[in-house]
Amino acid sequence: MKRAPKQDEGVGRGLLLFLVFYLSGFVFRSVLEHFRLQQFEMPLLETGFYDVLFVPLAYMFSDRLFCLEYWEIRSNWWIGVVVCVAIQIPISYSFRTLPRPPVAVMVGSVLVAPFVEELIRAAMMRPLIARYGDVWAIALTGFLWACIHEHFWIALVQQCALSAVFIYSRKSLPSAIAAHVVMNLAAVTLW
Repeated sequence: MKRAPKQDEGVGRGLLLFLVFYLSGFVFRSVLEHFRLQQFEMPLLETGFYDVLFVPLAYMFSDRLFCLEYWEIRSNWWIGVVVCVAIQIPISYSFRTLPRPPVAVMVGSVLVAPFVEELIRAAMMRPLIARYGDVWAIALTGFLWACIHEHFWIALVQQCALSAVFIYSRKSLPSAIAAHVVMNLAAVTLW
């Protein structure tokens, strides 16, 4: 008798992971305030370095993301990078009048955020793709990620592009992470 494939991820699990990721920032900020440690808020929270704590949580929610099939570098990896840079350049030029963020925030947005956010995005998208298809998975994850970023409408375009890169690179995490790194690098260098 054949066993049914393991159904370890459902749409609810992926969305729960995203919700935990989102709400943890408020909890972390409250804990720092409670213990009067606000001076650590910027180096830990604003830079995104506390996001690294979500790597084991992403594994708990979707251990398949750590299998070789998601870590292959596909031959079309560069297409997502080009698309994301093409989207980011005009956005960056439109924000040149705003003050530059601190250097630590820029470093965290290039080195930490892409890795962690793409792991969580992949954990969210796998069950959404299976249940609703590519277009709805892109739309829903793009919308949710845009909600937690500044400048919603701009972030919506960026997040939908990053979600599409994950899908159309045949679920290659290195491709999605590279596109996210280059997009954020363009954002902080062209600011």
